[in-house]
Amino acid sequence: MRLRDDEVAKAYKPPAITDRQMAALEAIIIKSKDANDFAKRAIIWTLRQTENLTKSVALSLWYKDFGMDQVDAVQDGSHDMNSCNGSTHLYYFFEALATEVGLSEHCGCSVPMREGGNVHINEAAGITIWFSHIFYDPRAILLVKPSKEDLESIALSVNNYRKEQST
Repeated sequence: MRLRDDEVAKAYKPPAITDRQMAALEAIIIKSKDANDFAKRAIIWTLRQTENLTKSVALSLWYKDFGMDQVDAVQDGSHDMNSCNGSTHLYYFFEALATEVGLSEHCGCSVPMREGGNVHINEAAGITIWFSHIFYDPRAILLVKPSKEDLESIALSVNNYRKEQST
């Protein structure tokens, strides 16, 4: 991942990964010990909006919509899956995929600007996660929040992944 003012980042076009690689990435998130189930579902839901990592996306989760404990768990899980102190080390997987895209998180929420892009408000009551090749990408597509039902419908079973790969 790069900083937003980096000239290489401005010109970078993330390569698409295969459906099988996406399924493997989801399986790594599912098996992670660094996040609770709500966080995993929110991260996987956001990942699925990237069109195989070709689109930069951001998801802001407001405390008023999901509750402080659940929302903070998404930030903690996203952080810990990337942290050298965690056990998942998700950044290694992105490196193996030969992409600069990664998962980042920050306190506060992003809101769309009329002229395009997003502005991030650190003091907003919630958190934002990004899948992008730019840290805290202000040009990422700001996603409409998923419903609780959308998140609950995401199965956290690696067995589903294995069945899909054997067909």
